[in-house]
Amino acid sequence: MKSRIKAFLERMSGQTVWIDRATPRQQVLSAIALLRPKSPRSGLIRIGAKGDGGYLVPDDLDGIAGCISPGVSQEVGFDMALAERGIDVVMADSSVDAPPVAHPRFRFVRKHLDIIEDYGHVRLDTLCSTIPVDAGDLILQMDIEGAEWRVLLDLDPQTLARF
Repeated sequence: MKSRIKAFLERMSGQTVWIDRATPRQQVLSAIALLRPKSPRSGLIRIGAKGDGGYLVPDDLDGIAGCISPGVSQEVGFDMALAERGIDVVMADSSVDAPPVAHPRFRFVRKHLDIIEDYGHVRLDTLCSTIPVDAGDLILQMDIEGAEWRVLLDLDPQTLARF
């Protein structure tokens, strides 16, 4: 896990980052600063339901070709709102047979998102590859019960750049 975190920080900062007990405090703080949210220049809009399933996102969806949305369950308000804006939504979840509602822009994969690829699991790189690179950027909305970090650390840097 330590090497995955190191590789992730290198991709985010463009520099080698290795943190252990001897690392100077300022270097640790600089690495942590890479992981902090940044205020969008365009402001925020709420997409999805008013409660659970609604999210604040930058008010800049121009050029977004697709949403990758693992962890479907029964709430798809965010996904539906994006689909209604003309954005394709690729969903993945093996705990349900299908999304609770259908939409022509929904694509559903009945697998769990993880770092392996087999009959019950799919990698994030694979889901992203279903939307052509030249189509535009991607947005990610995932709730996969604790697997988020390992999935992000496993992501190919070229795929990460699409978000």
